[in-house]
Amino acid sequence: MKKKIAGLMVAGVAVFTLSGCGGGGTDGVYVEPTPTTMTLMFIDDFGDPIYKDVPYTCYASDNTLIIDDFTLSGEFTTAPGERCVFDFTGFNGTMDIDPTFNDYIYIVDNAGYPKQDIYYTCDNYIDAPLTGRTYADGGFDYYMDAQCEFSF
Repeated sequence: MKKKIAGLMVAGVAVFTLSGCGGGGTDGVYVEPTPTTMTLMFIDDFGDPIYKDVPYTCYASDNTLIIDDFTLSGEFTTAPGERCVFDFTGFNGTMDIDPTFNDYIYIVDNAGYPKQDIYYTCDNYIDAPLTGRTYADGGFDYYMDAQCEFSF
């Protein structure tokens, strides 16, 4: 009987000791891992991914080329820290006085949520470059036939 009690005590102490604080050092707070890539999409006013075959090039923070490709149904993949240049030649932009001629473009994630606060610069090499951050709806301002660089 004493052996059973002693065995249970040893087992209990071992369980208590081995469970400890769990290691890790986050003080019980879960830290979401940083994604390595993200799939984003250009959509129009109706939420349709119609902006396909837009040429784009992405660079790492050290300026090494990551990808030189075309959007597929408006979709592209990038990673945090990259910057990507998109060629919107053939698009009317958002700066026309008559909004019926504007081509509004919005950036959303693959679940359809707008991506706001993405820093961008758009330049058509005629007017002064437009710089800013994407709006709450994922939209941004750009000129007709502009090249737009986004920092993700």
